[in-house]
Amino acid sequence: MSFLYGETTEQTKSSLQAHLDTCPECRDGMETWRGASQHLDAWTLPKRRRAHRMAPIVKFAAAAAIVVLATVAGAHVWSLNRQVAELRTDLQREVLNRHTAVAQVSEQAVQSATAETQSLMADFVGALDEKRVEEQSAVLATLQQLQTKQAQDHAGLRKELETVAVLTEAGLRYAHNEIANIAYSPETK
Repeated sequence: MSFLYGETTEQTKSSLQAHLDTCPECRDGMETWRGASQHLDAWTLPKRRRAHRMAPIVKFAAAAAIVVLATVAGAHVWSLNRQVAELRTDLQREVLNRHTAVAQVSEQAVQSATAETQSLMADFVGALDEKRVEEQSAVLATLQQLQTKQAQDHAGLRKELETVAVLTEAGLRYAHNEIANIAYSPETK
């Protein structure tokens, strides 16, 4: 390896060069290592594939979608709460109007009307609550899908990086073994 990198003394260099001039096997091995050395010197990191460049965009889009969905869901819930409050107010007014109008009617008729109104109000509020729960479940399901997709993207990227690391380590071991074989072969001593 010292000879390959020009780090030997002139005497050692001359001796090894004389051997290489007469030994085709060692000369071929040395040429192979020179080629490998030049190849390693010329090597640069490969450009990132488009899919990896898209990962931040996908993450940003997922985050933006979550924010938009949360905002829409919040606005919808706020709107529903406002409508419920208005309807309660209207129903309470209606109940008061009925109470006033029915003041002359028998006590039994008043109780019946109040019970019916309360039942109707309870049914209406129950229906609104069910609708709100359904919408919240839909928003939660969408958020979970986005989270699952992001986790899958992350796992895929991690797997690709681990593959690159394993292949690089294997290549380096192979190169190290080849260098060691050349350095310690009986012909080079």
